[in-house]
Amino acid sequence: MLQARHVLFTAMDKDSDHVEFVEQFGNRFFYGDLTRLDLLQSVGIRKARILVLAVDDVEDSFQIVDLAREQNPDIRMVAGAIDRFHAYELHKRDVHNVIRETFASSLEVATDTLEHLGHTEG
Repeated sequence: MLQARHVLFTAMDKDSDHVEFVEQFGNRFFYGDLTRLDLLQSVGIRKARILVLAVDDVEDSFQIVDLAREQNPDIRMVAGAIDRFHAYELHKRDVHNVIRETFASSLEVATDTLEHLGHTEG
């Protein structure tokens, strides 16, 4: 979606398979582990306006949020959470927008079901 609006971004992932996909659109991509402070600094966390965090490992996500906050106290953060506990802990760490994956997907399933049954908004 960012690419469709011509918004340049920097991405980082532990999975090297994602490198080619992101770079083909002209964005910067780093391969590595954001729980390492030196790598977080090398991708420009001190000047970043926003951090979008999509990490499956709960403890890694907490460590990344804490490191990012230390390096850039004013950074806005958006993060996916795998469950209620994860969401609660991210909120405690002042993540601005926490999206619970199971909650969001359940709303989408319910909406799709209602639409197919002939119910519309209104």
